[in-house]
Amino acid sequence: MADSCQSASAYQEANSLFVDEDYDRAFEQYSKAIDLYDKKGSSGSGLAEIYVKRAACNTKLQKYTGTVSNGEPCSNHTVLSIV
Repeated sequence: MADSCQSASAYQEANSLFVDEDYDRAFEQYSKAIDLYDKKGSSGSGLAEIYVKRAACNTKLQKYTGTVSNGEPCSNHTVLSIV
């Protein structure tokens, strides 16, 4: 349960940093959210959405190889919304 709350917290922080255009720190927080999400053994569209947003950070940072590699885990999940 703690990992779930920590993952959600890291995800929210990452979203705020992304809006503030602090893409390096947003990338770090999305990565933390992914790690914590994986620890709780979940998968699905929630995890895919985090990967998509982390890929968006790579795009903003012009790290296009990272953008592609972050998109690959999403191919196994349905992403219902991208914000």
